[in-house]
Amino acid sequence: MTALYWIDTVALFAATGAFWAVSSLLLRLSLWLDRGNALLLAELATMGIVLMGITLLSFSLRYVGRPPRWPDIAALMGLAFVAAIAVPLFRHRIVLNPRLVANGSTALTLSPLGIMLSSIPTVFLL
Repeated sequence: MTALYWIDTVALFAATGAFWAVSSLLLRLSLWLDRGNALLLAELATMGIVLMGITLLSFSLRYVGRPPRWPDIAALMGLAFVAAIAVPLFRHRIVLNPRLVANGSTALTLSPLGIMLSSIPTVFLL
């Protein structure tokens, strides 16, 4: 049963990583070609990185053999956080002004609310 949990968390982490990578790639293409809704793609990429942090916590603690009780509780709290920020995120209140900088990388502006909320996903990644 524990091996199945380990494989499930690997699959979830890989799926969220793929979601983030695809949405980031589409954002960059949208900005390069000046087509599509770059703000929506930036919001999807932001959602992907937050979800990736949550699944990374669950996967990494199972990988090293730690009991999964508190990581599961933290992951559920993280999913509740994602559900709570989804509304302001997709109403364009967190991520603003996606753009390409001179060296070709993508830059975003975070609102003050976004700066405040960014500390929570950072805890999951640490």
